[in-house]
Amino acid sequence: MRTLTIVPKAEGKGRTFRGVLLASVEARGWWDGSDVGDALRPALAVVASGPGEAAPLFANLRDGRRASIGDRKDRDFELLKSAPYDVLRQRGVDGEAATFVLPDLFRLDVGFVAADAPVAFIALPTRAWVDVHPVDLAPLQRHAKKLRLLDTTDDGYGRGKGAPLVVTPELAATAALAAAMLDRRSRLPLLPDLRFHVQLLAALLADGHALRSQTNRYRGAYAETDVEAVGFVPGVAVRIAPDALRDVLAAEVARYFAATGGAA
Repeated sequence: MRTLTIVPKAEGKGRTFRGVLLASVEARGWWDGSDVGDALRPALAVVASGPGEAAPLFANLRDGRRASIGDRKDRDFELLKSAPYDVLRQRGVDGEAATFVLPDLFRLDVGFVAADAPVAFIALPTRAWVDVHPVDLAPLQRHAKKLRLLDTTDDGYGRGKGAPLVVTPELAATAALAAAMLDRRSRLPLLPDLRFHVQLLAALLADGHALRSQTNRYRGAYAETDVEAVGFVPGVAVRIAPDALRDVLAAEVARYFAATGGAA
């Protein structure tokens, strides 16, 4: 957990507001204003504060006031005032929590999509969804082994792991959600097979069209912090142009049928 502090604009005038940043998801370049300056401008943030302080803290944050993060002097937390955040608030006996989220990046269905519109979203499954939707991992792992799919996760310093991909329940859930979100944001057809969804996610990651969380913010455009503490599992951020998506899908469909012959 990281503390947030908003101090008065003028010393001795006004109140100081404090809270706790329980979790955040940062996706620099995924939305307008996200990559300007060095502030942490989240796509999603969960903030909590005590009774009597939560409401003014949330209001000041939503009004664009910057908050310091812990003892750091080099980076602030900021909810860009012009950004279309949804705010979901939960009250408890010890205070209140608010989730600030850019809905178009996370929702499954975004409505009408222009044919030439770039695709950009964040697939972040919940732990509850993973737990109540168990999948048989064996055929997914066999498919990954047959195609020699690799874990190309960047360690934040430009070094991919390059080890054989291990399909976990969390990875399968992320692949399924990412495929569903792609399907809603593109007019191109996707094969309705979870093996293909895992294969497609591995290809997007390998080509740099999808990112997993990177801990080194100086390299990483996508960073999740403490998301598991608030009920999520690690996800991915996807950003791809329509022409590139068409090429990736064509190549991966061909690989899929070569490996399976279309068999279930």
